Parts: sequence; structure tokens; C-alpha cells
Amino acid sequence: MRLLLAVCALTVCAGPLAAGPLDPWQYRTALTTDLSPGGGPATQPGETAYQLGTDPVHGVVAAGVGDWTPTNPAYPGAGFSVVTLGRLTPYIAAGNLQGVNVTGSGQFALDVELRDAAGRTGVVSFRGRFDAGWSGEFGFASPVWTDAPTGSVWLGGTRYDVQLDYGWPPEYMQLGDGSWVPMRHAVDPALVHDGDYWSMTSGVIFATVTPTAAPEPGTLALAGIGLGGLLLRRRVRRGANASGLR
Repeated sequence: MRLLLAVCALTVCAGPLAAGPLDPWQYRTALTTDLSPGGGPATQPGETAYQLGTDPVHGVVAAGVGDWTPTNPAYPGAGFSVVTLGRLTPYIAAGNLQGVNVTGSGQFALDVELRDAAGRTGVVSFRGRFDAGWSGEFGFASPVWTDAPTGSVWLGGTRYDVQLDYGWPPEYMQLGDGSWVPMRHAVDPALVHDGDYWSMTSGVIFATVTPTAAPEPGTLALAGIGLGGLLLRRRVRRGANASGLR
């Protein structure tokens, strides 16, 4: 009976706890690349221009979310949020772009810091490659991945699961039966002239973040140790009983 109770207790601990609302949380991010900073139309706080080539001068402007930003559910009652984490904006020296065809790539680093209502903080880090360049009057810059990267961090008794995506974050529409479905909108990128450069935003890095109330890994480890002790105790007792029958 004790063994059965221990197994039941471990099973309960291993599952997520869905009772009650989860605490509100905030986030901020830092987005950098392995390229050399310099030049480019980096004019806003948190922006850094990185050069990919010199003939003509072109590169990307990387920008994260520098200040703590509150989050909301993706739609009323949703157990997850969709948040913008940063952007890679291609730029090129101002001039005639007809016939221009330049491409390049680099490595990016994205650190996503989360903070819960109790002030606890944690960081989820992502690393990967991006491609960028210009073809005529169209600029592009985007991360390169086959499967959407995922990561998680523990803040107290809540695990925050983060799944990256790229493009434009979806909006959600409620159907007649009360369910919600994501809606993607096509956005035409605009060519922007900023002093000595052209730039064009072709998408942003965003994420679906799902908080799940569950025990921390250390709690599960302690539960496992306790279960192992009960099993060992039962085996020892069986061995002693067997010896007494001989």
C-alpha cells in the first residue's frame, strides 16, 4: 500500500497543475550578431548596425526589447502569450538599387529574460544563423532554421516554455462556437530612406510563451529518491522474511 501511495504521489507531482490562474509576467531581450558593428541607420535605443559587405555598404540592424514589457494572453482566456522579441532589419547605402544583388550571413544570439510577479528572473538563450541581403529594391534579413527553436526556464513553481517564430505575429479571431483561431496577415515591406541608407523591415522574431504551473526538476528528483528508498526498504524486508523461512 505504501508503495502504491508513493507511485501515485510521484505521478501527481510529474503532471502540470492547471488549477487557478498563472501569475502575470514581463520580458525583455537582447539581440546581437557575430559581425563587426559600425555604420548603418541605427538611431533608436537598443539598435546596433552590423556590416555584411562594402561594395556597396550593406548589413543588418539588430534590435531587441530593452525595457521590461508586460504581456497579455493571446486572446481572452488563453494560457499563452505571443510576444515580439526583436528584429533584423536589412540596410544598404543610398543610391540606385537597380541591378543590385548582394547577400551575406552571420550568427545571431538572442537572450530572452523573463520576470514573474514575485520579481524572480531567468534567461532563455537562442543561437543560430541568419541570412540577409538586397535584390534590387527588396531587402531581406531572417533567421535560418528548419524547426522552430524552443527553450524553457523555471521561475519558482512555473515553467515558461518559449517557441520562436519569424514573420508577423498572428492575431486571433473567435469563431461562432467560441473557439479561437490564429490569423496571419500579409504585410508589404516598405522601402525606407534614412539619411545615407535604405532599409526595409521584412519581419520580426516573435515567440509563443506558455507558462505551466508544475514542480521544479529538483522536486521531481527528491520524489524519485523517496520512491527508490521505499523500493529498497521493501526488497530488504522481503529478503529478511525469506531468510527466516529457511
